[in-house]
Amino acid sequence: TTTTTTTTKRVTKVEIMGAGDSKPTSASSSEQQQQQILLQQQKQKQNRPIDVAEAMRVGDKSKDAGGLHPRGHGAMGKQPLNSSNALNSGNETALSSTRDPKSPKMMGSGQKSPRPIAGTSSLVVQNGRKEKEIDFPALTLRQVVKFAVPALGAVLCDPVMTLVDTACVGRISATYLAALGPNTSIFGFVAMIFQFLTIATTGMVSRNMDAKDAKGLAMVISDALTIAIVMGVLAAFGMIVFAVPLLDLMQTQPHVMQPAVTYLRTRAFTMPCFLITLVGTATCLGQRDSQSPMKIFAFAGGLNLVLDLYLVIGPPKMGIAGAAIATAISQTFGALIFLRKLSRNHNLMFRMPTRARSKPFITAGGVLSVRSVCIMLFYSYAAALASTINVVTIAAHQVVAGIVSVAQFCPEPLSACAQSVLATAGPRNANGFATSKESLYVRKAGRLLLLAGLGLGAGVGAICASILAYQPEMFTKNATVMTEVGSVAPIVFFSILTYCCVCVTDGLVFATGRIEFAALTQVINLPLSAYALWFCVSKQELGLFGIWFVVLGLFILRVSENIFILARDLGPQAWRKIVSPAERMSMEEEDFNDVESQKQN
Repeated sequence: TTTTTTTTKRVTKVEIMGAGDSKPTSASSSEQQQQQILLQQQKQKQNRPIDVAEAMRVGDKSKDAGGLHPRGHGAMGKQPLNSSNALNSGNETALSSTRDPKSPKMMGSGQKSPRPIAGTSSLVVQNGRKEKEIDFPALTLRQVVKFAVPALGAVLCDPVMTLVDTACVGRISATYLAALGPNTSIFGFVAMIFQFLTIATTGMVSRNMDAKDAKGLAMVISDALTIAIVMGVLAAFGMIVFAVPLLDLMQTQPHVMQPAVTYLRTRAFTMPCFLITLVGTATCLGQRDSQSPMKIFAFAGGLNLVLDLYLVIGPPKMGIAGAAIATAISQTFGALIFLRKLSRNHNLMFRMPTRARSKPFITAGGVLSVRSVCIMLFYSYAAALASTINVVTIAAHQVVAGIVSVAQFCPEPLSACAQSVLATAGPRNANGFATSKESLYVRKAGRLLLLAGLGLGAGVGAICASILAYQPEMFTKNATVMTEVGSVAPIVFFSILTYCCVCVTDGLVFATGRIEFAALTQVINLPLSAYALWFCVSKQELGLFGIWFVVLGLFILRVSENIFILARDLGPQAWRKIVSPAERMSMEEEDFNDVESQKQN
């Protein structure tokens, strides 16, 4: 007998001849003609029927691209598909459509026909193409709080370690305490430079989690850990060899240079461990697990406290060297715990990633490093201008900057939450590929996170402003400094409120894949804000008020820029970018060809 199956562009003939059969019987011929008539009727009702061969190609494309797809299509399912299964599914599709005229496969072009596969995903047919649509449950405030509170503990661990070092060393010697100042700035700058590891890893891990791609997830984690170890070794080598020039660059006084060099070189040995903890934290947050980093950092922080008390204040009396050893040991244990956890849950493969797999990290590293440098230059210039006024202004600025720097850690978990929950739907919505469900999910999640940021900013800002206005003696006993600090309390409130919105919108910008925009805006903002600082402090002589007025203006400018680019994603439905099916097919074909060429290279 001869069975003919009609697909989109070709007719596949499968001839199954029995031993001694030379031609089909008349009964089978009439049955075949009837089936062809029904299939022709189906083609008339569909603008473009299902293309089994094309479905196979799309499945292969999603399998090759995985979570690293350039346009955010990596969430497409990785279901095993061979030629025989594809042909059988095509036959079943055609036969089921002929049996039931009201079958979803008989719907017109552009209509969706869900067919559940597993978990929270479904296979939909849209414009004749098969792809996996992820059903995103609505994000609630309870989920945000459950994610953010433990993540805040993990974020605050490193500043708390530095604070413990400062408290213990300060009880021994003022010289040691002065030597910690430039080291704190250096390690803070290094942490900002390597922030790209956290951002890139969180997004790629989350996309592979949404796609339920265990192999791609293990590959991303392995690549991130390998890059962290290599870059950590290089950073440690540079910090050890160039310790003295780095401290000279931070204007370190000669009488504190020796202890400062000791602390810097001792802590620099564990730079690979520090970067491993960054990758481990990003992996857990990408998997929506904020409990594990909090527990690991709680253990590391407790160990650091015990070792500081023993090595610095206890019988060894090692001073600043003991503080550096305590922090280094704590970071090493934290890195080992993260490695053990990740190796148990994933099939890690420690090898140098290929150029194609390294590209997301390299791109994010270059772009975000420029952004971090611009931000650090602004704050350094503000501190330099404050030092040119008088001693009272310098002291007051240090108090206010210390309060604001601690407050700036509070909205970081909301930014991480945005990068985790919108890693898949965010880029699709930004590029116009999102379905109506995905677009609605992005808008609701983005608005919820913005409201949470406003509420958090109002609360933290009120606490900090109240401390500066009514309890300045917590930081200084000088009456003139207390008066200077209290005068900028209202500006500090609005600055912290605005910065929380900046942090949340930064997370949304990163989640949608617009890191180039984030870097470009900082490059533009740096000369504008630097000129505003110079004008207010040097020309208008506004003192501390002028400095923090410009800081508030910069925060308002940054949040305005972010909202401008996010308006299409979080605004009304009519604002959403939509790519036509023809454009989408063309873009997907280009992306597929790019991935194939990268694989061949």
